[in-house]
Amino acid sequence: MKPLVTSLSLLVGLVACNPQNAKVTEGSYTALLSTNTSATLRKQSLDVADYGEGKWDEGEHWQVDCREGLDADDMLANPIDICGDFDPEHEQWLKTDGYEVVTSPLDPWRGEAIMTSEGDLQVTFHQRLPGGEDFRFAFVVDPDFQPSSCQLGDDGNAALEPIDGDWVQEWSAEEAADAENPVNPDAPPSTFETLYYLNAGAYQFNPASTDVQWFFPTEWLAGFASAKFADDSFASRSVRYGNPSAYASFEENDIEVSRSDLFYISDPEDYDDLIADVNDVQSTIVSEFAAVGVDVEPKVHTNLWRPADDAAPGLDKWGELNYNWVGFNEPASELVLGNPASGEFHLVFDGTDSQSRVVVRGTFEIKKIKKDHWTVDDLETTKLEENETALCE
Repeated sequence: MKPLVTSLSLLVGLVACNPQNAKVTEGSYTALLSTNTSATLRKQSLDVADYGEGKWDEGEHWQVDCREGLDADDMLANPIDICGDFDPEHEQWLKTDGYEVVTSPLDPWRGEAIMTSEGDLQVTFHQRLPGGEDFRFAFVVDPDFQPSSCQLGDDGNAALEPIDGDWVQEWSAEEAADAENPVNPDAPPSTFETLYYLNAGAYQFNPASTDVQWFFPTEWLAGFASAKFADDSFASRSVRYGNPSAYASFEENDIEVSRSDLFYISDPEDYDDLIADVNDVQSTIVSEFAAVGVDVEPKVHTNLWRPADDAAPGLDKWGELNYNWVGFNEPASELVLGNPASGEFHLVFDGTDSQSRVVVRGTFEIKKIKKDHWTVDDLETTKLEENETALCE
């Protein structure tokens, strides 16, 4: 799915020219705008005081400022009173800057769902902000996502064989309420049938030498999301295979990750302890966001279904924490051109050029998945046909 990110960035600005066919049925967004790095605040393109007034009377605005070592005059004027006991372990960015926080129900003026020439389903929404600025967010998934490898059969012919099994089916199955569910035995029944983790940009650290990163190959990437909130650009936070605090320290300050920070065990017998640790991290993250008034629901996945071997590369014996996911009420086989669809999205965005964050959650309906008419046909497929080249099938 290599073209996924490129196609999303090119198409997201074009969908407004087509009749809309997708809508948010319920949802909200919360933006935490960095007072030091947000282009939206710097350019004054959004007046946060408008939230809670007039046509945005359902919106709210508050401030978060738990920076240490600053004079009172350098702090935000009216931050919520949480800082005395607030010491985030994983979302440490909440203490390194001040934030103007705004939230409002989702009521997009435009929604579009298209099938791209690469076969990816892209859903885009536009929400009007106070003052006329636009909040645009989009997610894209590969409905046919299934990592496979070319294997030589007993008959001498090459054929694509699934790697480990059906990834989407296993992702979705772990959502079901089950007394043996290792993630959450008391979970209510899943409200959707097919779950996709938006894992573009994912990488792991080599447990034997954590200064080495293993980036996911293209065929392992199931989805991606991006957003533009007024003048601030955002990308979806990728899946974590270790403590989020360790990932953040590495990405922001190039601090080496410790082996103990990884969600990895060498002995499959230790899986229960591993998943308990990842669940603790998930609960901590939920609490840290909740402390500043933001509701999040990252999902833990165990990978217990994967056959375990003696090597660290791969996903067996790894736990994972997914901040971004999309669930559909339909099976993957029905996510095709001309069909309706509906489901739920949970998106956590990090600023690409700022310390700002945005969280968007909601349910959606697609009247009819339309074909993308704004890009050329998939070049790889075209060239293979021209050269009469057959790939492993």
